[in-house]
Amino acid sequence: MINIPFPRTGTLKFLDQIAKLSSSAVLRIKEKTLYTICASKDNAVIFYGCIDLPEAVSEPLRLNLPDVKRFACGIECLGIGNNKFIAKENHLRCEGVDPDTNEKTHFNYFLADDTVMPECRVNIQKILEIDHQAEFELTKEVIKKILDGLSFNTECTKLYISTQNKNLNIEINDKVLQNINNISFCFENVPVKGEEITDPVPISIELFKILSSMKNTSLKMKVNTNHKVVFLDLDDATNNLSMKYIISALVK
Repeated sequence: MINIPFPRTGTLKFLDQIAKLSSSAVLRIKEKTLYTICASKDNAVIFYGCIDLPEAVSEPLRLNLPDVKRFACGIECLGIGNNKFIAKENHLRCEGVDPDTNEKTHFNYFLADDTVMPECRVNIQKILEIDHQAEFELTKEVIKKILDGLSFNTECTKLYISTQNKNLNIEINDKVLQNINNISFCFENVPVKGEEITDPVPISIELFKILSSMKNTSLKMKVNTNHKVVFLDLDDATNNLSMKYIISALVK
């Protein structure tokens, strides 16, 4: 039996982001770090996230979660009291005690076998070493404005990133289709470091729907204009949580 010091708030945010990309996940724990690497079905989006745990585990662990949402639901049921997580041979025993009523709750979450759930084979270190030519930071207000633009043209599924005079331009459109409503934003309050993005980089608008549910104080975007790769860094220092999205740009 191995005790796992899951921080409740950080773990729930972590699982919430994973669940938006994949229904299952392999979590790795080494010393004081919990991390995962997962990808969308078409490998167009890769997610890498890690949490700094308050205490080190006694030995490295691999946790195969067959249903990420179900595990998150179980943690919610434990409440905000003193929670305890114990890794056993094929399952996690999760316990909670209500600080007001002393009411006790526990659930058993059974893990999948390694042969049933293979790990994502992406070499995350090589991907993170890819250079970027442009970099900027999005505030929650900018993200909200982009999401509000979806109400104008709900049929669009693409978001085009470009710059002009080192200012960020975002266009919600689908340039493959004709006579389609579109909307553009020029954010003069979002300075871009590095090179200009003269050839718009298209990504799926679904990504911003994912981000809309995450309350971030910082969202950094980096763009590789040569290979058409977009990196999104989500930092939550309050919960010692770091998450990165690596997105392959669409063709048009």
